[in-house]
Amino acid sequence: AEVLYAVPSLQSLEVRSAGIGPVGQATLFAALRANTVLCTLDLGSVGEIGRNLIGMEGCGACGEMLAKNTTLSALTLSSNRISAEGATVIAEGLRSNVALRTLDLS
Repeated sequence: AEVLYAVPSLQSLEVRSAGIGPVGQATLFAALRANTVLCTLDLGSVGEIGRNLIGMEGCGACGEMLAKNTTLSALTLSSNRISAEGATVIAEGLRSNVALRTLDLS
């Protein structure tokens, strides 16, 4: 999340398979609520090594971020093992989102 403050002009961030857990993802999503620059965020995972796991805490923070963020147009959360309940929480945030065009929950 600190990178968003350190590089205020950052438009794309890929942290695929970086071992980011629910707390780390929740922190990142909290920072993105008011971010007006980042357009693409990839928190997907490839394989088991370094898998990012969003958990319910991260899903809740993601839903809150999506409800407020106005610039993020692409979000990848592939292979984060999102439960049906987690996907529902994320979908709630999408109800008021006007910017997101691509969401990958595969």
